[in-house]
Amino acid sequence: MRIDELKKSIWGYKVSDVCQYLSAVESRHAERIAELQEQAAQAEEQAQKRIGELEAELCALRRENEALLEKRQLTFDTLLAAQAYARQAREETRQHEEEARQKVADEAGRQMSELNDYAAKISKMRDDFRALLEELDGRTADVQMQLQELQAAAPVEAPQPQAGGAEPAETASAGTVSGGVTIFKRRRERATREN
Repeated sequence: MRIDELKKSIWGYKVSDVCQYLSAVESRHAERIAELQEQAAQAEEQAQKRIGELEAELCALRRENEALLEKRQLTFDTLLAAQAYARQAREETRQHEEEARQKVADEAGRQMSELNDYAAKISKMRDDFRALLEELDGRTADVQMQLQELQAAAPVEAPQPQAGGAEPAETASAGTVSGGVTIFKRRRERATREN
């Protein structure tokens, strides 16, 4: 229902039409808020899943790096023993040692670079997720503000005294509109607290 579909009587909009319009507006905004919250939950679930995967990869790379470091130490010890037992192969052994050391250092550097890349990706995903949550909070606040503006703009006719001091016949109707708006506000506040 749109605002231009509200039916007017001599004393203003009909109470039932106003209540129906406000209920329709509240329903639309509640659906939109629920949709945004579901999107946020899905985004959070995906982000947490991705973070878990990256953390698992990070742990695997750390274990691999530790194994390579142990292998380097073992290689170094073996080369030292070979130098003690075979002085004639000292130059060749030193060359192998330097090659092994360089290979392990290169591999360790490569893995450290990968670890830094994964850490940067995790940090970026967290920042993106935080920004998404802030954006969703802002949208929710905008929707609630629009709802409040619509409620404030809803017409409520004040009773006009008739000649002779008699109250108009629509006094009860105006009171019903005011009561309907009050009930609507209470429902909206309760729904906001529950959310």
